[in-house]
Amino acid sequence: MHSTLNGTICFSEMAAHRAPIRLARPPRATMHGGLNRCGPSYRPLWTNNAISKDRDATSSGTEIAETATLYDLIGGADAVDATVDCFYGKVYSDDRVNKWFDGISPVKQGRKMKTFLTASLQGLPYKRDMTKAHAKLVKNGMADFDFDVIEELMGAALQENGVEEELASKVISVVESTREAVLGRAH
Repeated sequence: MHSTLNGTICFSEMAAHRAPIRLARPPRATMHGGLNRCGPSYRPLWTNNAISKDRDATSSGTEIAETATLYDLIGGADAVDATVDCFYGKVYSDDRVNKWFDGISPVKQGRKMKTFLTASLQGLPYKRDMTKAHAKLVKNGMADFDFDVIEELMGAALQENGVEEELASKVISVVESTREAVLGRAH
């Protein structure tokens, strides 16, 4: 069985004699012209079947514990890369929010989001000041509606890249946790 502790899934009761769990990952995704790396061509192999959550303990009662972060569970660097590339393809083509990205390189912006997600999904601090980074946008009118669209597009990118709904919701929660800072309301 597994239990959740502070957003980290702890796998226990795994036989000590079994090989370590390895997550199969597809080839590294890249941004094509800075836009749209989405869909069925990118299918993760690390769904529920990739990690056995119910292994029997050995007859000696020996247990080993394995912890996996949200970053690991969605597929690590390959999944983050593909999802962010897909996400910015959607952002730059969505008339509701693309005005906020005029003159900004999708590749450069993608690197920032990949760094943020990589740190945040592993439970590590993200060192960039989100309020300061978005202050000019907020001054020019960026508001909750725009943040909602960004979350919607991130959810769609996660779904199109095969991230399970439960895990995608947790990723969106991580993004949501930045709302107040991004919109300049953090105290």
